[in-house]
Amino acid sequence: MDALSASRACKNCNNPFNGNFCPECGQKFIDKRITLRHSLSHLFQSLTNIDRGLWATSWLMFRNPGKVIRDFIRGVTVPYFHPFRFVFFWLTLQVLFFVSTGFYEKIQKNVNDQMGTTPNTSPAMDSFMHIYYSYMNIFMLLALPAMAFGSWLVFRKKGYNYAEHLVIGAYMYGAISLMSLILSPFMIVSIEHFGIAAFFTMPLTFIYQTYVYRSLFPQNWVILFFKSLFSFTVFMIGFMLVITIVLLIYLSSLTPEDLKGLAPAGAA
Repeated sequence: MDALSASRACKNCNNPFNGNFCPECGQKFIDKRITLRHSLSHLFQSLTNIDRGLWATSWLMFRNPGKVIRDFIRGVTVPYFHPFRFVFFWLTLQVLFFVSTGFYEKIQKNVNDQMGTTPNTSPAMDSFMHIYYSYMNIFMLLALPAMAFGSWLVFRKKGYNYAEHLVIGAYMYGAISLMSLILSPFMIVSIEHFGIAAFFTMPLTFIYQTYVYRSLFPQNWVILFFKSLFSFTVFMIGFMLVITIVLLIYLSSLTPEDLKGLAPAGAA
């Protein structure tokens, strides 16, 4: 009777229960009024899901990525940030930073200056480039299945299925996005020497991928590096395919006048 009298009714489904969460619908028991402090705390947790280990997962993806991935795949999910939320969070933060600082436009201007060319773009193409830069995180997410496919091809004898390689790719590329975000101030400062900076930073992607694969599949480092390079190449092919599809959809939405504006100067 004491246990029953201590139980409370769920505010969502009226099921009597003990504890903090209703076993029927999962509703959390809340007996406090909403305050500004609570609302701000809830907003921050919703954005970062910090109670599910964003920072711990980020740190472990550099310290021991194999443990994070193996644990999640075998069902130990509570200590870790979900892989698809993980890659979305860091990739979005990376793209927002680069867009807000005008990084992409500065790179294009720098390339044009070095080649001695003057860009000849139309409002329609400018609009597409704005879409490309603003939603690059979505485009890269849509290309992740290609990375998983490349990874599955070269490691298909290791016992992981395609869906599990999606988890591997999501965690891995989330950490790569975080790494890129950490290095971004250096990239922006050295924008005039972007080619040299990219020459030194791009290999970090392959080295990190090799490190992650090594923590999962003990093999020769050289072999793993080339397998990493293959999966990244498949990923880039998938990314270009996504961009091509989006461009075709965008072009199909233009009027004949807009399409004429895309033609090079002097074209008939």
